[in-house]
Amino acid sequence: MDYQEQYQNYLAQAMAALEKACGRFLPEESEVCRAARYSLMGGGKRIRAVLVLSVCDMLGGSMQAAQQFAAAVEMLHCYSLIHDDLPCMDNDDLRRGRPSCHKAFSEATAMLAGDVLLTEAFETVANAPADASVCVQAARALGAGAENNSAGAGCGRWQPRHGLWAGTGSEIRSVGRNRRPASADPPQ
Repeated sequence: MDYQEQYQNYLAQAMAALEKACGRFLPEESEVCRAARYSLMGGGKRIRAVLVLSVCDMLGGSMQAAQQFAAAVEMLHCYSLIHDDLPCMDNDDLRRGRPSCHKAFSEATAMLAGDVLLTEAFETVANAPADASVCVQAARALGAGAENNSAGAGCGRWQPRHGLWAGTGSEIRSVGRNRRPASADPPQ
C-alpha cells in the first residue's frame, strides 16, 4: 500500500471515530453540541489523528483504542482552534473556509463548544477499550498536549513546555502591572 492509500485508510478510521464520538458525547438537541460538531467535523487534514493511528499500527497496538485516542487528540485540537478564533483572542471570522464557530453560532456558544470538546476529549480517553493504566497514560499525554501542543495560543508565538495558557497568563500578569501585552496591540 502506498502512502496516499495508507493516509486515506487512517483518515477514514479517524473520521469514523469522530462520528462515533459525536454520537456519544455531542447530542444534536444541544446548541452547544451542534456548535462543537460544526467545528469538529468542519474539515481539516486530521494529521494528528492519522499520526496516532499510524504509530499504533506500526507498533502493533490496539487500533480500537487508538481510534478513540485519535478522536480525543482531534477534539483537543479543535477546542484550541475554537477558542483561538474568539474575539477576545485572534478574532478570526473564518476557519477552514467557513465562518468560525463564534460567527456561525455566538461567542458564548463557541466558548462552551470549545469547553465541551476539551472535557469530552478526556472522557473519550478514559473510556477507551484499553487497560486502565494505558488510559491513564493516554490522559497524561493528552494533558501534556493541551500544555505543549497549543502553547501560546492567541499570542502569536510558540512557547514549548509552558502550557496552553502560559502566554495568556504572562499577558494577564503584564496587564496587571499596567502594561499592555504585545498581542493586545491592534494589527498593523
